[in-house]
Amino acid sequence: MSSAVWIATLSAITGLATLGRESVTAHFFGRADQIEAFLVAALIPMFLINAAGNSIGAGFVPTLLAVRHDHGQRSASDLTAAFFLSSLGLIAAAMLASAIFFPFLLPFIARGFDDAKLDLARRLFYWLLPVVAIDAIGKFWLAVLNGYEQFAAGSLMPIAVPLSVIAFVGLAPEAERLQYLMYGVVAGFTLQLIGAVSLAARMRLLRRPTLPRGVKPLLAQASSQYFAMLGGTLTLMLLEVVDTTFAARQGTGTVAAVNYASKLAVLILGFVGSALATAVVPYYARLRKEGTIAEQGNFVRFGEILTLGGGTALAIVLALISTAMVAAVFGGGRFGT
Repeated sequence: MSSAVWIATLSAITGLATLGRESVTAHFFGRADQIEAFLVAALIPMFLINAAGNSIGAGFVPTLLAVRHDHGQRSASDLTAAFFLSSLGLIAAAMLASAIFFPFLLPFIARGFDDAKLDLARRLFYWLLPVVAIDAIGKFWLAVLNGYEQFAAGSLMPIAVPLSVIAFVGLAPEAERLQYLMYGVVAGFTLQLIGAVSLAARMRLLRRPTLPRGVKPLLAQASSQYFAMLGGTLTLMLLEVVDTTFAARQGTGTVAAVNYASKLAVLILGFVGSALATAVVPYYARLRKEGTIAEQGNFVRFGEILTLGGGTALAIVLALISTAMVAAVFGGGRFGT
């Protein structure tokens, strides 16, 4: 569990930066039309990023580690390169479908928006769409690095995104703040990508994508596990789309308020779960290969007790301090007024 504690500490640092980003955004934008248009525009790109990225760690990495254990590093590298190429095709197809269908989905998602607000959301969406590819590639390599137990990189590199947004929004002229918010998002995800790819290259994990005969069944196995996990993740991610759709019908400011509240809860509850998952997946993958059935069962039961007990206790604490916490994070600025 020392790995989980270490990752939780690093994730908490990144979490504090993310909390600072939400606080700064609320301070400067409040619940104005600009930030609501941005949130709706970012909904589908973030949906794709989270669905694809969050599935890699649990869906692909266990197969990668098993291949590395059974067939050696070369086969693992070939599998990584082949799966990465397949992922790029999937991401490109998802981006193309989003670009085509978003103008038709937008009036339904943001039914309470007026024409000017809808037009702004539409323009911001096409500005943000390339971020899907940038972040999906970055998250792929961060997940692979976590699989090779480079936990510090996987936990700290995402801090580039909130810090970049804070810097750009904080230094932006009043009239150009929304534009600078976009710059901050793109710059942050780009820095995260550069850091992840640079470390992967230094560890000699980058290879030209090929498909040797022996890799084809391994790729099929990894893809099957990944798509099974992706299906479940997509279902969970749809909840945010549903929340935003209903919030948009409740009047100006509701989309922003719901976003701030959900980000705060997910941030605090999620970083502990992410830390546990990041540390547990590599260990459990080795345990499945080398441990007994009894050892695997004991480990799973321990994880269930720890997750349910810790999550319940943390949720109760957050419920008790929620009013004071919201006032401390979001009070003041345009949100406070």
